[in-house]
Amino acid sequence: MGIFIITAVFGSDFWSYKMPMVDLELKYIMCLSTTGIALIFTLIPTLKAIFVDGGIGRNGSTVAGTSVVFPMFSLLAIITIPVIIYQKSETSIYQHHPCLYLLAFGMSMSKITIKLIVAHMTKSELEFLDTIYIGPAMLFFNQYFNTILNEYIVLWMCLFYCVIDVLRYSTSVCCEICDYLHIYCFKIIEPQTNGAGAGATARVGNDQNTANTSRTRSGTGSKGKKSL
Repeated sequence: MGIFIITAVFGSDFWSYKMPMVDLELKYIMCLSTTGIALIFTLIPTLKAIFVDGGIGRNGSTVAGTSVVFPMFSLLAIITIPVIIYQKSETSIYQHHPCLYLLAFGMSMSKITIKLIVAHMTKSELEFLDTIYIGPAMLFFNQYFNTILNEYIVLWMCLFYCVIDVLRYSTSVCCEICDYLHIYCFKIIEPQTNGAGAGATARVGNDQNTANTSRTRSGTGSKGKKSL
């Protein structure tokens, strides 16, 4: 956010200013500094936790009993594909449409991240194959066959498919959680089936009968005391 604010105030030319001591532009200094901070405070502790400490399962495995390294293949696959497409693109699709490109592959990465969180919470295995790979595969095979279709159109198709797939998966996960916990979601009024409605009506009727019986007994007791 700070970078965006600085760019909005001083303009994009601000990052082209060269520092006199190191003879580098500010954008390169910012890139190197953020990379170094990420390596020191994020990447190195994460790699240490994976390869040295291990997971909390048996023999250093995950909570699902799988290898702690296995989820890395899914993440690497979804990162490697856009890099290959960027390098092999004949129309420079990333340079001309960077926002669309990042949105399409960002949705792909979000699906894998959501599946990784769900696998961790449910103590289940993360499957390598997923339907989200169909979106990036559109661009990959389009380049493999010498760009049969316009890459811009294929990129829009990839984005549309990835958004639909992420929404479908998120909705199915929410519905499964609601069914298991017997709660309702995506609805304003609580849904009631015929059996549930009949059960509720029966419970209400039983409560009314109990209340009438209690009033009758109280009335009989009070009459007996008056007669005495």
